[in-house]
Amino acid sequence: MTTPTLRSRAGVLAFAWATTSATGLVLASPFATITGSLLSHRPEGDGLLWQPGGVFLVEVMRLLVREGAAVRPLAPWLLLALTLVGLVPWGAVLVSLASPRRLTPSELAGAVVSRLPPLTLILGAGVVVRVLLAIGGSALVTVGYGLGSTPASEVAGAAAAAALVLVALGYVQVLGDLASAAASRADVTATAALLDALALVARGPIRLLSAWLLRAVPGVALVAGVAVVVGHVGVATDGRTLLVFLLHQLALAALVLLRAS
Repeated sequence: MTTPTLRSRAGVLAFAWATTSATGLVLASPFATITGSLLSHRPEGDGLLWQPGGVFLVEVMRLLVREGAAVRPLAPWLLLALTLVGLVPWGAVLVSLASPRRLTPSELAGAVVSRLPPLTLILGAGVVVRVLLAIGGSALVTVGYGLGSTPASEVAGAAAAAALVLVALGYVQVLGDLASAAASRADVTATAALLDALALVARGPIRLLSAWLLRAVPGVALVAGVAVVVGHVGVATDGRTLLVFLLHQLALAALVLLRAS
């Protein structure tokens, strides 16, 4: 049996990148349209958004809220549609990597559609757990801060609590990724996939978290680095706008590769 590699699944990875990129462009288009109408005639360009006081940024957000009022009743359905759109490319990557042979487009589409229910349930469970962790984590940080008797010990207590919450969130992501990978196989339910993931984490918690961090940390560093570069470059000219677009696309492609690996 041939073990699939990222190179042998380049077409599926390109599909995941293109779908994610297109979704991002659609989501960003209202912000870009309003921002362009406000700032296109200003020599400072989008640099105005980040000036002290945030006057222009607040105005952009106000206009977005106003323009979005018409579609607010459709928000739950739009959120569901965006969730499915996000799951399809990731599901395609998982299914293709789980198959010992290269699937045809029709075979891949059929397999992805059949695996959407368990993948959706796993994603939903992850969202619920993250929300609960965010609520509990906020309370834990407050408690950690309150246990200190000096300013330094208060900061140390809050930092220790925040570190515990971040580790817990990391394990939630690891469990979600492992469960999603298990659910990409035929006839595996969401419950069975989550139990398999829990068993794997129980056998090697440090090893799995370390393996995830080796991919997550470079991804965070890449996003932060691109944000810094884009902030300096700006979009004052067509050439700079193109450069910013290319930087975003390269970063997205790298993130897709990191997650698939």
